[in-house]
Amino acid sequence: MNPEEYAKFEEWQDDPTQRLWNMWTYVHVRDVAQSIEIAIEYDARGKDEFFIPSDVTCMRTPTQELLERYYPHTECRKQFEGNESVLSSEKAMRVLGYKPQHRWMDKA
Repeated sequence: MNPEEYAKFEEWQDDPTQRLWNMWTYVHVRDVAQSIEIAIEYDARGKDEFFIPSDVTCMRTPTQELLERYYPHTECRKQFEGNESVLSSEKAMRVLGYKPQHRWMDKA
């Protein structure tokens, strides 16, 4: 997402169901660019897959609370802290050195 699109995030705060389709995940366009650059430099044979979301959701409501409300019958194998993203970029961080740097709440 571009920073200009962050104004939309306010519309979702009162109705998290608008973002159920992607479990409240987003990624900043500059973090996407960073991930592409480091993936190109990644020296490996074959292929690999990585999720490249932000490390936080597009919601102010804590992730654990959202999961309990909207996915009450789904097994949760970990407790989420704050508005931690459900889709993890941990593998991209560990293997590629990816680090999300731009968050919607920073407004930049």
